[in-house]
Amino acid sequence: MAKRKYQVAVILINYNSSRYTLDCVNSIFTRTSSDLHFQIVVIDNDSRPDDHYQLKVLQSKEHIQVFRSKINIGFSGANMMGVQLANADYYYFLNNDCLLIDDCLEKLYSFLEQHPQVANCSGEMFDAALEYSRNFGYFPSL
Repeated sequence: MAKRKYQVAVILINYNSSRYTLDCVNSIFTRTSSDLHFQIVVIDNDSRPDDHYQLKVLQSKEHIQVFRSKINIGFSGANMMGVQLANADYYYFLNNDCLLIDDCLEKLYSFLEQHPQVANCSGEMFDAALEYSRNFGYFPSL
């Protein structure tokens, strides 16, 4: 498989929550190693015009692509639109209300590169008080 332009694409969905998106993007740039070649794809899921306007500041940043959907295609649809626009070896689906507290992108990228049999991995999640919170679980019944 041919290598793509970036090692990791972070896909963020914005829906009337530009403040969260801007804070999330800032944390990605602040916490991610300069050795990792990453891009950020922001899908604006038909937010109000004033909320979408707040994302304009991102369009001038290198390695960020902002796309505005004319209709709200839902969370899954917006993530798949992000995949279509991404040009990376790996995708990291990140909720826009999350902030990185360490260089998890580099850690996850390195893990996947060292373990080619692994198809999916995720960082750990912590709440606002920095207490560990499960980010995966099984539903024992409907």
